[in-house]
Amino acid sequence: MYFWSFMGSAAAVGMEWLYLRTPSYTAYWPVTLPLAVFVNYCIFRLMQHSGSIMVSVIVFSFSNILLRTLLTLVTRQRVTWQTWAAFSLIAVANLVRLWR
Repeated sequence: MYFWSFMGSAAAVGMEWLYLRTPSYTAYWPVTLPLAVFVNYCIFRLMQHSGSIMVSVIVFSFSNILLRTLLTLVTRQRVTWQTWAAFSLIAVANLVRLWR
């Protein structure tokens, strides 16, 4: 289940990184469209493997915000307190899901 979540999140964060590199949104359309289809496929597979939609949302949100925070730190941008708050809330939701 985590495999599909991290694969989809990596593709989504990769698209964000491409958009950070250029001011033009149309420069990477040939790359972005297959990546967007791949993200949707990963979400589809994640929904098949999880027990409920809430579990899928929590797992995908956790992996997405984890990779987005890592990208922000790697590109040496400032991480806002809202990002850390969202990361901690998603982490707590993931821990509660594992605890139940």
